[in-house]
Amino acid sequence: MNKKVIILVAVLFVVFMGAAVAGTYFLLKRTLQPAVAMAENTVATEPAVPKAVTPIYKSLDPAFVVNIDDGRTVRFLQVKVDVMARNQAALTDIDIVEPRIRHDIIMLFSTMTREMIRDQAQREQLQAQVLSIINTVLQEQGKPGVEAVYFTSFVVQ
Repeated sequence: MNKKVIILVAVLFVVFMGAAVAGTYFLLKRTLQPAVAMAENTVATEPAVPKAVTPIYKSLDPAFVVNIDDGRTVRFLQVKVDVMARNQAALTDIDIVEPRIRHDIIMLFSTMTREMIRDQAQREQLQAQVLSIINTVLQEQGKPGVEAVYFTSFVVQ
């Protein structure tokens, strides 16, 4: 064999082995971290305070628009809804079942009257009902995880 071919094969072998070692290191690092953390928790006398996970927000676009009964006239209610979770998986699950969530929320909003949404306490109750709807639908998928619902726009016209 030629010297150049032997050197090329040797260099490729070293590069391949380096990549294999680096890949193994990163894979083992991921699998060993939970085991190390678990071992540290069993040794510690006091439980560690969990870190607060940064909230992640998602808008349920487009805004919800429904007719509401005002007794004499028909009015419109437009509500922009954003949800908050602490993990991306919960928000990804919303994408999967969003048509069902939107349907259930529209059905709730269409039962509203102007008197039912007039003050802040009633709107907060409505907010809790929307959160319950979302988590109920997600629970059917086995994955609740939305912590809060925010009305970022609330218009009665």
